[in-house]
Amino acid sequence: MDVLYDTRHETQERLWSGSSLRTANVLTQARIYPDVRVAYTEKTISIANQSSSSFWQEEALYTFYLPEGSVVSSLSLWINGVEEKSYLTTRSKADSAYRTIVGREARDPSVAHWQEGNTVKVKVFPCTSRENRKFKIGITSPLKLDRESLVYENSWFKGPGASDANETIRIEFPENTVPPQLPFDTTTSGSGFMVYEGKYQSSWNVRFKLMPLTHDIFSFDGKSYALEPLVQTPDNFRAEAFYLDINQSWTKDDLDTLWPLVKDRPVFVADERLIRLTSANKDELFKTLSTFHFSIFPTHQIPHPETALLVTKSGPLSPTLHELDKSPFAKMLSRSNGPAVRAFIIGDEPSPYIKSLDELRIIRGEKTDWQKLKGFIAKHQFPADPEKDPSVIRIDESKTLIREIDGVANGQAPDHLLRLFAYNHIMKQIGGHYLDQSF
Repeated sequence: MDVLYDTRHETQERLWSGSSLRTANVLTQARIYPDVRVAYTEKTISIANQSSSSFWQEEALYTFYLPEGSVVSSLSLWINGVEEKSYLTTRSKADSAYRTIVGREARDPSVAHWQEGNTVKVKVFPCTSRENRKFKIGITSPLKLDRESLVYENSWFKGPGASDANETIRIEFPENTVPPQLPFDTTTSGSGFMVYEGKYQSSWNVRFKLMPLTHDIFSFDGKSYALEPLVQTPDNFRAEAFYLDINQSWTKDDLDTLWPLVKDRPVFVADERLIRLTSANKDELFKTLSTFHFSIFPTHQIPHPETALLVTKSGPLSPTLHELDKSPFAKMLSRSNGPAVRAFIIGDEPSPYIKSLDELRIIRGEKTDWQKLKGFIAKHQFPADPEKDPSVIRIDESKTLIREIDGVANGQAPDHLLRLFAYNHIMKQIGGHYLDQSF
């Protein structure tokens, strides 16, 4: 039900009811750094308890939907009018502390869990009718490069009803930046800032004119970092076998267009196991596989990942790795320590499962379309991997590289750029294991 009906927020575990809670006010403050293609956003949220009892305690549950590639970098809770900041720990320790405090101790906890699919869960307790409860979450995001524009995407949430909530949005950017056009009317604006005051705005984005990347080299903790554009150069690569991740997102024309380019080598599809696709059985297998709402391709079953090519096309539906946890499938997947499988991802919005495989470097995904895909296969090419260099991290959304350099240079590294580097570095190192962090 979570997968098919998008009920993950509604079915998450609660220790207390939240039926009387409403989101009263939202303050969104975003700072844009176009020369490093990064944005930092703080959302301060006020929660009202509309219960008639002044002693009734409730628990607020929020799910934040972040732009792809984002990192949660802070969480604060106001206690007796004072902002108290959280600290980073493991999921198990955070859960244990939260349960202990909520169940037995007279203290005020909040917790934020990173989840797959660019989502973050936040719990706040207690929320009473005596006063509004307030918390703040900080989010570091890459600015998405789209032709000649940099796109800032708002982080929106599901939680206590926000239909009557008021919101103040303040966007700050360098004074030499061309002011963007917001999708709603601004209240005030000036050199380097724009302000909106009105009803809560959920999913929206704003475009900034593309600026040259900074040439500065930044230093932090004995290391230096340089930001470079991500240049897609092709490598020679002739796949020895093709693997097609077929589901309801595929059309018969998709397969028929691709088939002449791949049929001279082994081609496999997955239906609980890998099945060899041939001219004789491809139509019947496609008829079966294309009825599936989602697919969970078993990349760990690919015998020679270094010479394989996966072609995947999917919609927004699929289980996450966390939902598959403790299943035999997930255990086998987490043990796969071979090289990442090269994968062409058709479309801009892969499923949560494919996103996780890509983030964890189980596959090395390249987003493309059918026309470009055919060109790569015909020329026996695949985009080169800049992360072969252990000192390099790629930020796909902003089309940039962050390169780590030994030694110290002049200039302090922007915290937000380093957070993206650190997060992606962790993902690169842990491979098939799951990221387990919470505030």
